[in-house]
Amino acid sequence: MQMDPLTFDAIRLESMIERCSACAHAFRFEKDDYFFAVED
Repeated sequence: MQMDPLTFDAIRLESMIERCSACAHAFRFEKDDYFFAVED
């Protein structure tokens, strides 16, 4: 997911299910599971 921190703070995310692109296993995620990667 790509977005800026202000937009991320503004959206409401509740329990979501995402599927692994490699094995197709589904995992449940909450908003607190996401973070912003720091680019060098």
